[in-house]
Formats: sequence, structure tokens, C-alpha cells
Amino acid sequence: MNETKSAVARVWGRKFLGFTFWGGPQGEGRVSVAKKAVEAMKVRIQLLTRRNGGRSLEAVAERLKTYLNGWKDYFGFARTRTVFEELDGWIRHRLRALQLKHWKRGTTIYRELRARGMSSQGAAKVAGNGRAGGVMRRC
Repeated sequence: MNETKSAVARVWGRKFLGFTFWGGPQGEGRVSVAKKAVEAMKVRIQLLTRRNGGRSLEAVAERLKTYLNGWKDYFGFARTRTVFEELDGWIRHRLRALQLKHWKRGTTIYRELRARGMSSQGAAKVAGNGRAGGVMRRC
């Protein structure tokens, strides 16, 4: 038995198999994802969405889908909607960064963003912060 993991204590504030427990508004017990499990998931997502991996966005999305479906199936019944929403936004940010890396040049970033409906000013701002900043001067 691991004495650092074992204890006789109240369930609130303890973690068990990646979950933590807390009291709801009427005193009922609620389940949430432990912070350590979220951090471990973020590390794994960072590895899967590295910008220098030489993989297409579709290949990255396919590997992410496999991992995230398993993670969702395991932690899906936890009552922490905000945790899942924040993770969703963070993963989308990682995928957008990967796509911008694939487009490489500021002119390509600008053209592709405009083709997808972004305003000229917004596309120029993103493209100017991309790898090559020459687009802002021409727009």
C-alpha cells in the first residue's frame, strides 16, 4: 500500500482515479476532473499538436479525435462544464496555430483568412503577426 496516496479523510479535496469530489448547492456530492488529470491531458495535447511535427492538420485531428474520445468517455460524467469549455477553446487555439504554421508566409495567411470570410483588417493583423510580416504594409 502506498502511504502517500492512502488516507482516512473526508472525500472533499481528495482525488481518486483522476476525479475530485465537492459539495453541490444542496449538499449533494459532485464529481469533477482533478487538476493533475487536466494538466496531464494538456501535456499530451501539446505533444499531439506540435507545430514542427510535419503532419497535416487532418492527421493531427484524427489522432486528437482518438485521444479526446477516450478522455471524454472516461471523464464525461464529471460536473465541470467550464473545464471542458476552456479545454475546447485551448485545443482550438492549438489547431489554429498549427494551421497558420502550415500556411508559412504572411501573404498566404492573409489570402486564406480572407477566403474564409475574415475581414481585411483582421486578416492583415493576423498575417502581420505570422511568420512573414510584409502583408500589413501592402494592405
